[in-house]
Amino acid sequence: MAEKGKGRSLKDRLVDMGVLVEKDESKGGAQGSASAPGLSASTGAAPAAGGVDRDLLKQLLAAASKETNEYTEFMLSADAMVGVIPDETTRMRAAFVASKPHGLTLEKILAGLASSKRVLDAKRGEFESVLSQKVDALVTSKQKQADENRRTIDSKRQQLSQLQAEVTSLEQADAKLRAEISSGQSQIETAKANFVAAYNAAITVLASNEAKLRTQLRGA
Repeated sequence: MAEKGKGRSLKDRLVDMGVLVEKDESKGGAQGSASAPGLSASTGAAPAAGGVDRDLLKQLLAAASKETNEYTEFMLSADAMVGVIPDETTRMRAAFVASKPHGLTLEKILAGLASSKRVLDAKRGEFESVLSQKVDALVTSKQKQADENRRTIDSKRQQLSQLQAEVTSLEQADAKLRAEISSGQSQIETAKANFVAAYNAAITVLASNEAKLRTQLRGA
């Protein structure tokens, strides 16, 4: 029996043992091949996390299970028993018990799981590398431009403040000059008026004296 199961997948061995009824691949094969092992258990049993992209989650799990190891083989076989054993815990135990005679242990499954985790870590490294490039292109360079613009704005505002202070000072000086001009004009007008009045009065006195002289001294 050991020789018969050698080299065969865990799913095939479960079918041989009568634990699993093999499905018609012509009807649902395309859909089954597109899903990652353990995907239904991983995404269905877990609470829905807000904002999790389920398509991206499927892609990551598919990448983690692309490498064939004891973990991925075990999960594929357990997933294949969903129609026979709906309860996940019972299904997992049944698949594990059936696989023990063929040398599969929990340590081997966990070692395969660790390998799948390393695949995810590599994907994360690739993503962070691409993200870093995007950050440089979309954020860092534009942040530098924004900072430069802010410095220019602050400089212009300082210049504007200085210009406004200069304008205020000039306006005050202009107002003072105009007040002095108005005062000077008033003084000039007053002096002119006073002079003209005194001049006219003096002319009048002289004219009166002339008339008196002509009258009083004629024929003397």
